[in-house]
Amino acid sequence: MQAYNADPEIETVVNRIMSFILDLCFEKEFQIKPEQPFNLNVCGDKRQAIPDFSLSGLGDSEAKFKGLLVVEDKTDKSQGDGEAQMIAEGIAVTQQEIWKTEWPLFMILCKGTKLSLYKANFSKRLLDNVREGYDCAQKTIVQKLNKIIRLESSDDLVEIMRIFHIIKEEIKSRF
Repeated sequence: MQAYNADPEIETVVNRIMSFILDLCFEKEFQIKPEQPFNLNVCGDKRQAIPDFSLSGLGDSEAKFKGLLVVEDKTDKSQGDGEAQMIAEGIAVTQQEIWKTEWPLFMILCKGTKLSLYKANFSKRLLDNVREGYDCAQKTIVQKLNKIIRLESSDDLVEIMRIFHIIKEEIKSRF
């Protein structure tokens, strides 16, 4: 599931802004990986889900893989709103064997210069149903954590730093 880039130059600028913000907020405690592919198992078939950025605890060991933040960005001209793609990438991450379903997954959707943060717990039942291609009667809630944040606003940048700090502390508490 490669991101659709309506305008690669604008997408590159958005990626650079996100990379800078993620480095500023997370670089000492987390690995920031651009475009790391994850296997997405759907209907008995394996596909690739590639978030624009993913973050995990430093180190390659299972013990350090306790938190992850998935980032998907779209330009304002992109087709679709990106939420479905972001959630599919989140499901792919939580399908990994070392992920514990009680850990919430944090996701960011960056559309142009507008940022929205989400949090979800994907249950084992949902993950199994997606893997096998069955409808899941159990409701899954994807919580939107904030009003839309604008990257060009200094007040909003302070807010995103505050929210990222809260996310970082929650993920670090799992270590």
